Amino acid sequence: MIETIRNKRFGLIGAGRVGSFFAALLKKKGLRVVGVSDINEKRAVQLSRLLGLKGKNWRSRDLAEISDVLFCATPDDVIIEVYEEIKDYLKPGAIFCHFSGSLSRNAFPPQAAVLSLHPIYTLTKRDRREIWKKGEEIEFPFALEGDERAINFGKRLMKAIGGNYILIPTEKKEIYHLACVFASNFLWSTLRVAFHLIQDIVDDYHILLPLASASLNNTFSYPPKLSATGPIVRGDKETIKKHIRVLKERFPQYLSLYKSLSQVIFRLLKEEIPAEARREMERLIHVTR
Repeated sequence: MIETIRNKRFGLIGAGRVGSFFAALLKKKGLRVVGVSDINEKRAVQLSRLLGLKGKNWRSRDLAEISDVLFCATPDDVIIEVYEEIKDYLKPGAIFCHFSGSLSRNAFPPQAAVLSLHPIYTLTKRDRREIWKKGEEIEFPFALEGDERAINFGKRLMKAIGGNYILIPTEKKEIYHLACVFASNFLWSTLRVAFHLIQDIVDDYHILLPLASASLNNTFSYPPKLSATGPIVRGDKETIKKHIRVLKERFPQYLSLYKSLSQVIFRLLKEEIPAEARREMERLIHVTR
């Protein structure tokens, strides 16, 4: 199986973070990347040279004509547009792969062989050479979704590159991606709020790192009633009142966020909260029964 994967020709449209990482990964695992296309010619040429290819920015349709597998690493909103542009140029039997976590098989024509290969990870804006160096490391799983033929290919590809994966049912793709957004983007934004609140107290917000790291580790290691801490769990009504007062007076933009997150904790751990504090806690954070 792996040998047939190694004989395939892989093309890449989109030389950004994800595309660069995956192209480097394919190359370092001995797979054949034949060309790169990007709206930014300099970026495409740079990545092509790092891959040991002639420094060239391919036209998307020309790359489609020579690729057995065509990866599309553009922003999500552009993927369908790219597919419509190259669909008539794809080789017979070719597979179109994209890296979107939200776009499902249902967005494409029924006859298309489409694989969603979503990295359950976040790649920051790093120099392309640094991404190239990281290309041999797979520190995260992928989520596969698509039609049967594409999924079978995806499994073989994962075996060839030594990657782990999970399968996402097409009808649950949007929920899956929503979970990823909460685990990544909203985690990031919550920490940025914490940095803002503490910036006038200390010069280095890294003092929060041990606390944040322990909380994250505990959340994945223990059930809610063992991993959660804080005033809501303890039923500290007066502390909640102080928080709300400070937010109203100094940081009103975060008040609704504070109450919404408090509701999540309250609903999950209601039975763990001292009974005499529950009713008042509900009133403070406006929990709907």
